Amino acid sequence: MKRKVCILGVHHDYQFRVRSPKFLQNVDCLVQIHSVDLVTEEATGIGDTGYIRALVEKMPGVNWKNVDLEREQRNLVPDLNREGIGTQVDYDLHEIREWIWVVRTSKLMNESALLICGTCHLFSIAEKFRALGFEIETHVFGERGDDPSDHLIESKRKLVALQQAKVALIEIALSEELTSSKAIANKAIVDIGKIV
Repeated sequence: MKRKVCILGVHHDYQFRVRSPKFLQNVDCLVQIHSVDLVTEEATGIGDTGYIRALVEKMPGVNWKNVDLEREQRNLVPDLNREGIGTQVDYDLHEIREWIWVVRTSKLMNESALLICGTCHLFSIAEKFRALGFEIETHVFGERGDDPSDHLIESKRKLVALQQAKVALIEIALSEELTSSKAIANKAIVDIGKIV
């Protein structure tokens, strides 16, 4: 039987700055669903204030570990943009970090692990585990994933309007009455213009 790693991509704020009951519930559910024996995190700089560590320490039979490079270790690895100025990100640095997470997680786990990392690492880290023969599953807890704000409600309204416009355009393409089709097309274009 293959060992399994569930990878949860998240905005780092949910790990230690923004206490989100829905995020913690999501982590708890993934631990239970996958019978996780180890939760690992990209957690350097979080220290003892991480929400995940506090949650996992209450779970019998489940261990927690920061698998990222500690600050001193990270200073030993070349980084083209150590100061973080501008938009450049050192690809090689992050490749090295991710392989370290894979090695550390695979050495510490028994049968099933949950790795929590920044969303931008989700698919590349999953591919590394898959290349080594692990069964993988990926999840994302989206930014504002538990915020029923007007912003999300408005986004959903726009999505519904776009879907309705697509249906109208398909009907136009299938319609045999050219005059009717032009009227529907004009209305769909006006509706799309309102939401874009």
